[in-house]
Amino acid sequence: MAQKLIYFGPGRMYHIWTHANGIENLFLNDENYFYFLEKYSLYIEPVAETFAYCLMPNHLHLMVRVKEENEVLEFVSVKKSNPTLQGFETLGGLSKRRFME
Repeated sequence: MAQKLIYFGPGRMYHIWTHANGIENLFLNDENYFYFLEKYSLYIEPVAETFAYCLMPNHLHLMVRVKEENEVLEFVSVKKSNPTLQGFETLGGLSKRRFME
């Protein structure tokens, strides 16, 4: 049976989660967490506002709101070319490393 497609609509909130296969881990070390957050900032920040997140070794949870079209267009018009980890400053217990220079 085919899975139901979920429509990500503007202004709507979503709890997104994923889990690694079996006993595998998604994040093996501190660098993996920072790499994920770097890519998250680059690809998700333009289209969704993050209200909460939880990254664990074998799974993650995100609470996001899909931005309205005008918010996305405003972001694109600024041509943000250098993503930051703004909003992800406190990663309790992870060593601070510079990944975006």
